[in-house]
Amino acid sequence: MLERLGVKIDLESDGLRRCFERAGMCFVFAQKYHPVMARVGPLRRELGVPTLFNLLGPLCNAARPSRQLIGVSEPHRLVPMAEAAKALGVERALVVHGRDHVDEISVSEPTLVVEVREGRILPEREIKPEDFGMRRSARSFIVPNGPDEAIAMLKHALGGEPSPARDALVLNGGAAIYLAGLTDSLASGIASATELLSNGAPLDALEKLRQESNRDSQ
Repeated sequence: MLERLGVKIDLESDGLRRCFERAGMCFVFAQKYHPVMARVGPLRRELGVPTLFNLLGPLCNAARPSRQLIGVSEPHRLVPMAEAAKALGVERALVVHGRDHVDEISVSEPTLVVEVREGRILPEREIKPEDFGMRRSARSFIVPNGPDEAIAMLKHALGGEPSPARDALVLNGGAAIYLAGLTDSLASGIASATELLSNGAPLDALEKLRQESNRDSQ
């Protein structure tokens, strides 16, 4: 999707640094910066089923982030993933599992959450879209029919247009804001994400990323 939006995704480290400094974000292409993951990529595609590498991916992040939002597709993976993140030195993390079997905070069903904070793994809890003033939406509303529809859906959501896709961005983006320490609660992070979407900041950031990622090729 990023490539279709004009973002160059296979930048060298200097290009990544430039994007991060000037656009506020960068895309680290796993196959370029994690050779082992690149070698097993074709095998994973050939198998066509989830494998251990679905769990290793977030834990082997080449950027070594100290704060992470990690999704798992099975509820019994929540605590082991939280323990692994803690053991690797992650300062703060939310490991999440949507009860509709998605590895993100769900707009359709409750989501199970295990939090890593200050060297502790907090008890599992459940959150729901209505906890944050949202109505639940069927998963089908945010599953696009092809890449063109996906891009249109993303742009409308990033522009703040009310939709289930926007709610999905708000829930998960708000969690990232909370993990970054910019708010003192998940609810406040979600409120902050809602405000950011309403003023068009994400679309501006995406355009800056597109420009900066292509600067070397201009």
